[in-house]
Amino acid sequence: MAPFQYVPLPDQASARILVLEPGSGEDPIHCQLSITGVNSKDPFHCRLPSRDVKTIAAYEALSYVWGDNTRSRKVLCHGEDLAITESLYVALRRLRYPDKKRMLWADAICINQDDIPERNQQVPIMREIYSNASRTLVWLGECTDSDVIAIRFLERLAQTTNLFSWGSEECRTALRQVVRNSKDSLAELTSFEALQGFLSHSWFERVWVLQEIGVSKTAIVLCGEHELSWDSLELSIETIFTDHLMMQSMSHSLLISNSFHIVFLMQRTRDRYAQTLPLSLLLYQVRYHKSTDPRDRIYAVFPLATDVPHIQLQVDYSLPLEKVFIQATRWCLESFQPYFPLSLAARNSTAPSDLVLPSWVPDFQRLSCEGYFQFSPAYQAGSRLVHNPRYEGVDKEILVLSGRVFSRVSKVLSYVDHVQSNDATELRAWLMACRNLASERPVSRNEPFDELWWRLVVRDGGEKDGSWTRTRRWDGVGAYGSHYLDPTVSAYLFGSDLSKDSVVREEQIRYRNAFMTHRDFCLTDNGFLGWVPIGTRIEDYVCLARGGPVPLILRNISESKFQLVGDAYIHGIMDGEVMPDDWEHKYGDQDLFIH
Repeated sequence: MAPFQYVPLPDQASARILVLEPGSGEDPIHCQLSITGVNSKDPFHCRLPSRDVKTIAAYEALSYVWGDNTRSRKVLCHGEDLAITESLYVALRRLRYPDKKRMLWADAICINQDDIPERNQQVPIMREIYSNASRTLVWLGECTDSDVIAIRFLERLAQTTNLFSWGSEECRTALRQVVRNSKDSLAELTSFEALQGFLSHSWFERVWVLQEIGVSKTAIVLCGEHELSWDSLELSIETIFTDHLMMQSMSHSLLISNSFHIVFLMQRTRDRYAQTLPLSLLLYQVRYHKSTDPRDRIYAVFPLATDVPHIQLQVDYSLPLEKVFIQATRWCLESFQPYFPLSLAARNSTAPSDLVLPSWVPDFQRLSCEGYFQFSPAYQAGSRLVHNPRYEGVDKEILVLSGRVFSRVSKVLSYVDHVQSNDATELRAWLMACRNLASERPVSRNEPFDELWWRLVVRDGGEKDGSWTRTRRWDGVGAYGSHYLDPTVSAYLFGSDLSKDSVVREEQIRYRNAFMTHRDFCLTDNGFLGWVPIGTRIEDYVCLARGGPVPLILRNISESKFQLVGDAYIHGIMDGEVMPDDWEHKYGDQDLFIH
């Protein structure tokens, strides 16, 4: 049979809709494609392909995992062979109705994947395609017994939460009863074990799901013959995270599951009009997610960003990956959190890159999981001066920032040389080495050493009620003589196990992470101390950029030319002390050319 030939789309505001013919069992899959217009203001409907049919039918958008890209299966489209992947073939067999047509949008069929110009044209309108669909169908794949347990558990949690006032004692009591009954007779698995398997479906790892669910009117999760509303999934996950008893019942691997947290991010995206979603933060949040084409790390999340409305997304899959990442970084530098991508660009052994990129451009495929100082809105090292990045070079590959060189690094303690496995003994030795170096600071500094030390350890801040605060002083007596750490926390740091109490355990992990900086420790030539990127060298420069929240570590490669090493916390200059608001008028700016 002749292979199917796509009819070109007439313009950039057009799309195809898949008309899935009725069938069941082993019947061959028959379908047709209808071309229709996209209108972001009106509901997106499609006209059935037959010229004699005037009915306008709503369509559903399919969200699924491509899996193996090999197009090993065939369907009959307008009576001709159309090759598709195994995963889509299985989904279509499950989704077709036995007695009527079904209108769907599925990217692998509705977009000619062999036509790069068409892909470039269609990707920018996918937001409209999903937001105007009657609903989104999330296809996870075939169902296992464990999946059935998880779906039942999530349904019970959602039903229980909906029966009572949120947060009431009646609600908490009912939820605890659900947890007590969480052993399912279908298999020797607890509901939380089954939930971990359910959230391990590869669909939750896709970078595109954030947009596909985030802009949908409503969604339903399909797993084999079973289904679960997206609202129930979302509510259940939120319920688990806000109930201490259920948190205690969870394994640590489930607690830190990226799939668990991506549901929260999608919930925030769905409430996008009440939330701020900077492009740079979105790119960081999807760092563990997967895409068939790495360019999709940018293209999938850009339409969700709330801080780049002035930029028109230009999709081009023929561009080298480096150019796409450079362009994305420029967009970030013009956005709400302009300096955050400079933190993401830090190169070290934990996140090597095989791309040829300027030092100020992150490899968005390999972002490190370090805790970046740019996350904190509390720092203002570059004061409130207006940032004004510009670009030079043939391809605008040189970033020019206005600011100043503050100091040079004179001594460095390497984190990776001291901490190999993050156990208590290594952490203590690392902290003692840092403390000893800190004691070498010039005596002219007027801050008492004990005060200086505890502020350095916690970077002069901490979390309280879910928000970052400055100068939080912790009470208690620590195991090594500090007066600023809770004993249960410091005891864990230096040898004991995690507490069984979820609240104490959460605090222990938070304090441990504060110590596990994944940063080198340094002393500057003018006597300042701080945490700098792994790989910082003696003679590297500590610099400040106009309006930048934190200092930058730059490496001189030739006269007036620098490479970015990463961001830093340098104690005593994080609030604009050495770059006040009137700096420009008093001293003038220095151009920092970063290659």
